[in-house]
Amino acid sequence: MKSKISKLWGLGLIITLLASLVISVAPASAVEPLSWIEEKLPGSAPFFALSGGDEIYDLAIGPDGGTVYAATGEGTIYKSTTAGAMWTQVLTNAGTSVAVAIESDLIAVAADDSDVLAIAQANADNVTVYISTDGATSWESLGEPTDAIVATDISVSAAASGSHYIAVSGNTTAGGEVWYRKVGIGSWIKGSSKGGYPDDQTAALAVAFSPNFASDLVLTAVTENVSVGAVFSMFSVSASNPAWNNSSSFGENYPVTPEGWRWYP
Repeated sequence: MKSKISKLWGLGLIITLLASLVISVAPASAVEPLSWIEEKLPGSAPFFALSGGDEIYDLAIGPDGGTVYAATGEGTIYKSTTAGAMWTQVLTNAGTSVAVAIESDLIAVAADDSDVLAIAQANADNVTVYISTDGATSWESLGEPTDAIVATDISVSAAASGSHYIAVSGNTTAGGEVWYRKVGIGSWIKGSSKGGYPDDQTAALAVAFSPNFASDLVLTAVTENVSVGAVFSMFSVSASNPAWNNSSSFGENYPVTPEGWRWYP
C-alpha cells in the first residue's frame, strides 16, 4: 500500500513540474513564475501600509484574482481589491453589536465569491468564527465550534444549492477535531461524530473544501496521530450519508498516510 501511495505522489509531482514548465512559457516582461517580488504598499490614508507592530497571520485571495484579505491577529483585517497594490483597514466588529473586535488569526474566502469570507479567533482564550457576505463591510458571529480550545485552519466552500459551508480544524481536550456547518442554517457539527473519522487523532492541522464543492460536496482534512504521523482524509458533506473515507464512497485507500509527509507548522 505504501509503495502505491508513493508512486501516486511521485506521479503527481511529475505532473506538477511539467505543468509549471508549460506555464512558464510567457512573455519576457512577465514575472518569473517561481520567484518572489516585493509589493510596495502606500502609507497614507485611506490606504494603509502595515505598521511596524502589525503582523500577517493569514492570507486569502478571492476567485476574482484581485481581492486579497490579510488577517493581522488583531481586531482588524486588511483588504485589497487591486491585487495588493492598495489596502484598506477594516474592523472585525464592523456592522455588529459586538463592542470588542475579535482577533483575526485565521481567514478564508469562498471559492466562488470574493465577498464571502470568514475569520476566526483561534487561541485558547476564545475560538470564535465570524462571516461576512459583503466583502468585510459587516460581520455576523457564527459562535464557537463545539468544545473547541484552539483552531488551526478555516475554509469556506463554493455555494452548493445556494448555500456556503464553513469548516474549521483544531483541537478539543479529547484531541484533533474538524467542525463544519452550513452558513445561515443549523449549528456546528463535529466531524468526529461521523463515520470513518480517523481514530486517535491528537491534532487537526488543516481543512480545505474541493474547488468543485457545488457538485461533489467534498471536504478534505489533515490530522495527526503521534504514532502514525499526518493523515489525509476525505469527507462527503452529503445530506443522506455524511461520512469520512472508506465509510463513504472514497474506497478502502482512505484515510491515507503519505510516505515521507511531515507537517511543518
